[in-house]
Amino acid sequence: MMYRHAFITLLVLSSVSCTSIRAARLAGSGEADPTVNAVRVSFERALHLMMVKARVNGGKRQYNFIVDTAAMTALDSSVAGELGITPEIEVDAMDSTGARRKIGMARLEKIELGGASVRKVSAAVFDFSNIRLVKRNIDGIIGSNFLRFFTVIIEYDKRTITLVKAPLKTADCMDCIRMEFESGLSHAFAPEIECLLNGRKTLLVLDTGFGGNIMMPMSLYRDIKGPGEDALRKCTGSSGGGAFEMTAAHHEAVLPVFKIGTREWKNMPVLVAEPAIETPLLGYGFLSGFTVSIDYPNYTIHLRPRDGVMTLNQNAISTGLKISRKNNGETVICGFMENSPAHKSGIAIGDLVMEINGRQAAVLDFTVLKTMMDDGSAAVLDIKVKRAGRIRRFTIKKEKIFNNN
Repeated sequence: MMYRHAFITLLVLSSVSCTSIRAARLAGSGEADPTVNAVRVSFERALHLMMVKARVNGGKRQYNFIVDTAAMTALDSSVAGELGITPEIEVDAMDSTGARRKIGMARLEKIELGGASVRKVSAAVFDFSNIRLVKRNIDGIIGSNFLRFFTVIIEYDKRTITLVKAPLKTADCMDCIRMEFESGLSHAFAPEIECLLNGRKTLLVLDTGFGGNIMMPMSLYRDIKGPGEDALRKCTGSSGGGAFEMTAAHHEAVLPVFKIGTREWKNMPVLVAEPAIETPLLGYGFLSGFTVSIDYPNYTIHLRPRDGVMTLNQNAISTGLKISRKNNGETVICGFMENSPAHKSGIAIGDLVMEINGRQAAVLDFTVLKTMMDDGSAAVLDIKVKRAGRIRRFTIKKEKIFNNN
């Protein structure tokens, strides 16, 4: 999926068995340290992802973790081996591509994030070695089965996450969008909020690991669109390289009306997945316009508009170009949106990217490369690629993908 990665959502096994009962008990375990009332930690951004340092099982070493509200806590298998952590059980799980696979689950003695800690927390154990989103190792994920013991305050503009024990106070956030949410084991304790998608009531998973505004399954999009509202743009090839593997091509569209709480937005850019997801996602593209406060113990969310002004870039320009970074560090063209500037330029899937606007792709962090495709820093991209041993150059001017004024 575009801007998405193969992080794990635990599935409750459908059959009632000793294995499923044991897995549920393990996944639902955890106990927060009662002596810590408030902790504020800084994060680095890799595209939309929040990267933090955390300790495991009381060790001195700090590992690189991604904070993801729609995932369960996870640990790289090599780190687990280094720490002598052995999975207790194997369960059926689903990654963000919709693929189901067997995943080992372990109970960690302790995860500590900036002084806030949770003991006996469950974690999926799998191989992170193929991650290629950033030029550093990613050792694990801090998911909602860790975060659920706190009120979590995410300030994207300040790049900080605050974990507190105190509940949210409505009086302190009069200009906020206030919502109650559902949360449970079936979605690894991820917050699920009620919204209206073109008048259709549904639940969205609040997902800091997804980079767009909203992603929804094709079946839902077909149900909610009105006559004449089908403006799907299909991506040819792949929608991009996820953190662990290439991802399937998806459609992009504009949602006529999106409403949460008492607030409403029109012409919301969305991704339409076929058929990888079942539950719609609300991601960084929308959330980054707010200070996001999630009171997990009391099932309440506050979204405070940044700087007191509720803004959302609904008319973004783009090349429509999709790129991926291979394990050997090469950057390749993996797809493009139909009828986009990239599609019309003659650039081809499989082209090896050498330079963008005079900067060598090989030395640029993938975060920078992805951002260049769609941000407003440059209206035109001059791209040098290698195809069948020959160097070719393309000039691609960014355009509005949808005429949604």
